[in-house]
Amino acid sequence: MRFLEGELLLGEPLVLTWANGRKQRLTGAFLRSRCPCESCKLQKPRPEPAVFMGVTVDGFEPVGRYALQLHFSDGHRHGAFSFDLLQTFPDEA
Repeated sequence: MRFLEGELLLGEPLVLTWANGRKQRLTGAFLRSRCPCESCKLQKPRPEPAVFMGVTVDGFEPVGRYALQLHFSDGHRHGAFSFDLLQTFPDEA
């Protein structure tokens, strides 16, 4: 699917390719541990990716032209990942 900044390929890991050629491979566990929803942000300390081992991204919905709402295999579907936030993540995580 094409987005304003690039493309996204579902799978494990999730692959994001940005218009500038940057490619990110992000696991569901990493993304789930970085969920930007309010209830996840309030967890102190934030859980490490190992807590979500085996969790995958099963789907997504675009949020306007600035974010993705990721659907995780553990049923979590809250917190829009802005493109700006996604680009702060490492290329491999």
